[in-house]
Amino acid sequence: MAKKCQFEIVVANILANPLIELAPILKHYTAIGGTLMLSGVTRPQTERVVAHYRDTFSFDILYRQEWALLVGRKRPFTNMTEPPNQPY
Repeated sequence: MAKKCQFEIVVANILANPLIELAPILKHYTAIGGTLMLSGVTRPQTERVVAHYRDTFSFDILYRQEWALLVGRKRPFTNMTEPPNQPY
């Protein structure tokens, strides 16, 4: 059985497409009540990225010029109980 490993704070500063691809993994490794901070996202990409996480997180969004910082709090009672299949 795999060891359950989750974190109170998870930070990812990468581009929008990798953030979308990594959504199942980042959701899993963020503890319930934990914070997920996503950056490397431009204003026009914000809604597309949030759409892949909103089933699990409530977001506050901060903007600085054309860039966005998405700060999500993981809600309880999500479906992320098992780690997703990982390609590595």
